[in-house]
Amino acid sequence: MEAFQERMVNEYKELSDRVVKLDKFIYSNPLFDKLNKQERFLQVQQLTGMRVYLTSLISRLEHQGINVSEL
Repeated sequence: MEAFQERMVNEYKELSDRVVKLDKFIYSNPLFDKLNKQERFLQVQQLTGMRVYLTSLISRLEHQGINVSEL
């Protein structure tokens, strides 16, 4: 695997982990509901952006012939 591909794989793993953690906080942690409306909105907006970024990264990896389900 080339260096740039390894960097993309590492980026995918880190971003995927962050998406899971933020998703879990938003949808499972009662502390989320105690945040003010603006902060809740911003966190959901951030999660949405992270998911779009993750989808793009997965597409780039697959285009390089890297199967993310095997990572």
